[in-house]
Amino acid sequence: MYAVKERKGFVLLTGEVGTGKTLLTRMMLRHFGAHISFATINHAVSTSQDLMESICTEFELSTRPDASATQRIRRLHDFLLAQFAQNLPVVLVLDEA
Repeated sequence: MYAVKERKGFVLLTGEVGTGKTLLTRMMLRHFGAHISFATINHAVSTSQDLMESICTEFELSTRPDASATQRIRRLHDFLLAQFAQNLPVVLVLDEA
C-alpha cells in the first residue's frame, strides 16, 4: 500500500500460498477505491497474447477481438499515459495466474 500511496513505480509482491497477498490486494482496493485504476487477473494465461488480452479486458480497454498483441500493447500504453496525466496510479495484480 505504501508503494501505491507514495507513487513508487513498479512493485513486485511475491510469497508462498497463504501469506496474505490476496488479502493485501483486497485491502488496497478498499482503501484506495476510485483513486486508482485496479485490475486483477486470477486465471492462468498460456501465452503473451492471452496475457495482453486479459489485461485489456480487466482494465476495460476496448480492442478488436482479432487485435494483435502489438495493438493491445499500444492500447495499454495509451491508457497508462492517460492515467499518469491524471495522476491516477495503476495496479495490476496477477494472482495465481
